[in-house]
Amino acid sequence: MSAANVSPVNELTFRICYADTDAGGVVYYGNYLRFLEQGRTALLRQMGWKIEELHRDGIIFPVHELNVLYKSPATLGEEIRVRTHLVEINRFSLRFRTEIESIQTDRILVQAQVTNACINEAGKIQKIPDAMREVLEKALNGKSDATS
Repeated sequence: MSAANVSPVNELTFRICYADTDAGGVVYYGNYLRFLEQGRTALLRQMGWKIEELHRDGIIFPVHELNVLYKSPATLGEEIRVRTHLVEINRFSLRFRTEIESIQTDRILVQAQVTNACINEAGKIQKIPDAMREVLEKALNGKSDATS
């Protein structure tokens, strides 16, 4: 996979539906975790790595650490933007920063940092494959094949 033109940032948009909300019409706090997961998955896919293929190859990235700041609730019918950034790579994990914001008001709703460890099918920690780490590091450092 070439790191050329691969950005370490992804944006998704969603419109809040009934299934996302509680009885008060605001997004249930646990549902933000689903938005975070969708952002991370979309970012890795954008960078050339399909979660389902990695999983099939015994490369699994469960959440190891999660820090979420809930600043303001999203409401039924509101459109949100999920902006996910890859911010750190080491031999055994990836760290992401995500902001969820209201498209209508530009207010930040949620800020989160998530660390995903790399494990095998037996649940044991393993190194991120070299080829994957190289592509992610190049994208994170803003380098393409032409500049590396």
